[in-house]
Amino acid sequence: MPTVYSKPMLTSLKQGARIAFIRKLRHISQPEFARLTGNMTSTGRNLICRYERTNRTPKPFKLKRFAEVLDVNIRMIEKYDFSNPADLFYVMLWMEELCPNFTIERHRLEGTMNESQRVLSEKYLEWQTMKKKYDTGKISFDEYWNWKLKKD
Repeated sequence: MPTVYSKPMLTSLKQGARIAFIRKLRHISQPEFARLTGNMTSTGRNLICRYERTNRTPKPFKLKRFAEVLDVNIRMIEKYDFSNPADLFYVMLWMEELCPNFTIERHRLEGTMNESQRVLSEKYLEWQTMKKKYDTGKISFDEYWNWKLKKD
């Protein structure tokens, strides 16, 4: 009998929801994720559950291990504080999943761009190029999501 797979749903932009979404996208169960991330105690699955519910925040070394196991750029699963302008870019990538009709229009800025504007502009243009490839069938869903998850 064939296995039927449905894409997971992102429930919010909270750190735990993003970790759970990627874990499910990678077809990893909570007990397996607990084992792979070194939480091999009997409460390992419960700990993963608390992270995913955002009842507990992973320490930096644990978050790094999560990113390695999930094969993602750590920026996709860290908490965003927007002290780095690139955080806005990562939120935009997630907003596309949370709100499928979400769009952002980029307007050309007159004059010289500051560093934050330049970084966001470059990332936005690359994202739109990849999105267009996905929308026109030049790349698959998996290729598009792998690009998003590994984007630095």
